[in-house]
Amino acid sequence: DLRKELERLTEDRSRILDELNQISSKNEREKYVLHEKIEFMEQEYQERMARREDAARAELQALHERQIKEVFKEIEYEKQKLLLYKRSAENELHDNAQTMAEVLAIHERCAAHHTKVTESLAEFR
Repeated sequence: DLRKELERLTEDRSRILDELNQISSKNEREKYVLHEKIEFMEQEYQERMARREDAARAELQALHERQIKEVFKEIEYEKQKLLLYKRSAENELHDNAQTMAEVLAIHERCAAHHTKVTESLAEFR
């Protein structure tokens, strides 16, 4: 009777050890599959982050290019304004020179007329 019980316990023990080995193997396979999934997810994450970083870098570069173009437009606008002011000042200077020449001509005519009047008065006396 004890022998049968011992055989039964040994069989139970063997069966339990087999089940534990199967569970352990299954756990190892699941652990391997999970490890592979985690590595895949990490790789996908790294690739996604690299794409986002590239996109952000490209967007920032485009923004800088737009800002630089805007600054150049503003500089060109200011340059055109300065050229306009310069032309205006040159025209005004030219107009002032013409006006001054006209004033001098009038002054010379007046001086000549004054001289004639003075000479006429001198002759009259």
